[in-house]
Amino acid sequence: MRIRVRQLGGFAGEPLELGRVDTATLPADVAAALHQTVDQAHFFDLPAVVPSDSVGADLLVYEITVEDGDRRHSVSFVEDGSEAASPLRGLKTQLVRAAR
Repeated sequence: MRIRVRQLGGFAGEPLELGRVDTATLPADVAAALHQTVDQAHFFDLPAVVPSDSVGADLLVYEITVEDGDRRHSVSFVEDGSEAASPLRGLKTQLVRAAR
């Protein structure tokens, strides 16, 4: 499974890649945790954009893309504390740690 997270928006508006990993290259426990988080989030069933009540031109938006075999899906969300984005925040955090 290959996973990438990017930060979009913000004051400068420039996309910033926060992390990119291939779970085949990670330690087994880290890879298993990422797979579990993707599964628990039902990532491939999520909409391309998770709705948010937050408004603002300079909000930070995160985009997570997961490729697993023939499946590829990207989901964007605002990290505003909403319940809908909760599993994605965890995945983003895990991915950034694993990419270091």
